Amino acid sequence: MESLNSYLAEWCITFLKNRDLVFRKIASIETQPGESDFAVNYKDGKKQNFFVIEELSNISQFLSKLGHDSYFSIVTINSEKNFRLLLEKWNDTA
Repeated sequence: MESLNSYLAEWCITFLKNRDLVFRKIASIETQPGESDFAVNYKDGKKQNFFVIEELSNISQFLSKLGHDSYFSIVTINSEKNFRLLLEKWNDTA
């Protein structure tokens, strides 16, 4: 479902840009082929990677690939299944 992933990514980027109209902290937003779906570079030097994941059934495998020091966000569909999986796996990487 590439179109759903691209829709979620575009929606999130639009949301982040609109929220930043007040804060003015974003320096740039770039696509990250092979690394993440997109990344936000902030003026203070921080970088936040965003991953668009349609279904969170393999979230444990995904989180195990990331380091504990990475700064990231997950963009997903708001469904009961995804919400329950997120609650179950919340402390797995702590």
